[in-house]
Amino acid sequence: QAMARAPLMEEGRIREAMFAGLGFAFITTFACSILYVTIERDAKADLSYFRMARAGDATKKLIASIDQELTVYLFFAPGSDVGALVDAYFDELKDASAMLKITKMDHDLEPKKARELGVNGNGVILIQKAGRKEQIFIGSEVEKSKGALRGLDAEVQKRLLQVARPKRTVYLTQGHGERTQDGIGGADQRATIALLYQTLEDQNYTVRALSSAEGLGVEVPKDAAAVFILGPTKPFTSAEADTLEKYSKAGGRMLIALDPESGLKSEELLKPLGLTFSTVTLANDQAYARTGQNQNPSDRANVATRSFSSHPTVNFLSRNNGTFVVMNAGAIDEAASHPVDLSIDFPVRAPPSTWDDQNNDYICTTPPEVRKAWGLVAAVTRRPASGKSEEEARTLVSGDSDWVADVMLTAVQGNQMLIVDGLKWLLSEEKLAGTTNSELDIPMTRTRQQDAFWFYGTTFLAPFAVIGLGFLLRRRTSSARKTPREARS
Repeated sequence: QAMARAPLMEEGRIREAMFAGLGFAFITTFACSILYVTIERDAKADLSYFRMARAGDATKKLIASIDQELTVYLFFAPGSDVGALVDAYFDELKDASAMLKITKMDHDLEPKKARELGVNGNGVILIQKAGRKEQIFIGSEVEKSKGALRGLDAEVQKRLLQVARPKRTVYLTQGHGERTQDGIGGADQRATIALLYQTLEDQNYTVRALSSAEGLGVEVPKDAAAVFILGPTKPFTSAEADTLEKYSKAGGRMLIALDPESGLKSEELLKPLGLTFSTVTLANDQAYARTGQNQNPSDRANVATRSFSSHPTVNFLSRNNGTFVVMNAGAIDEAASHPVDLSIDFPVRAPPSTWDDQNNDYICTTPPEVRKAWGLVAAVTRRPASGKSEEEARTLVSGDSDWVADVMLTAVQGNQMLIVDGLKWLLSEEKLAGTTNSELDIPMTRTRQQDAFWFYGTTFLAPFAVIGLGFLLRRRTSSARKTPREARS
């Protein structure tokens, strides 16, 4: 009203009042919209520092596959914070199967039942099926139980496999210079495969050796779920090769990992599978993994790839944009001719920039060296005469055995994924493939150059950037204020 009676209209004040009113209207509209969306689309997000693992797809699929009643006993005191978190985890599994029964108990209130189950206190999860039982100790205090809660999904899946599925046997061939679990025994200085042993045991497999002494030259044991041949440095005898071929044709499952350093083309193993192997090491100068802090030309032989097919062995790798790494690998290729009952797929190929390093100088010289997407892993299926998928033979072949060694499985998550999903495909358990959730912290590793960049960047570059931006904005504001005054004068 004062402005209406004023002798001169102040346009600046009117403009500011208009903008203030519009701003208030926009803020009110935005707040009402957010309120409506949050009410209509109710969702929860855990933004806390501590987050426990939720039930993963693989665990849910495993629960859905059980055919007998499985009981989970949760021993926690009433009102326990840890118990509430564990309850929330198992609530996600309830709908997966009607066979799953969850019973909450307090050790102090039901000591007799706890004693019958072999539980000595609260803070314990017990999984029971028929006469088989497995315990997981979590603890009763959140601060002390954080590690167990973050890795709960993986641990539950491991225990479920041990009680819900019969134990099976995987045989690892020996007597041909294959990789070993402990690395004891002479000149072989290659990395061990203890982590692979542990992975197989976690999946409820018994691991045994298979050599000529155990009858490899005569027959593969009847209880063999699969046969692994990992990094042989000596050829198999004709009798041993014949035994493995008969095993494959009878619906056997095999994992074969070869190395070009051995100089073996392993024709006695690969010819019946319709494959060939090159002992020339592959290299890549664009997609490779470093082994140390400083760049080394030999690192180009550590080929890293994200080139995957739609095969079940790499579904999880592909969906999660994972990386698979091999060290000093040779190329796997399909033979010019092979039996018609064989179906060959290449789940993993090298990037197109990879070449066959014929002179081992880690520099691509074309010709004769060729850049292309070489085959790193081949999946071979032999169709049975009966037509039943459960009777078909399956073999996974790779041109490198380093990818299953401890040093690689520890450092490269994509290699872990291929081991787990590859094993499930070999044993016709693709339906159990899926994610296993974990909130465990993954240590960050950086090179010396990266450490220097982050140090100088956060110490000098970031502060100077903020000061410079503030200086520019200050000058811009000052210039804007001077312009109207100069125009009036």
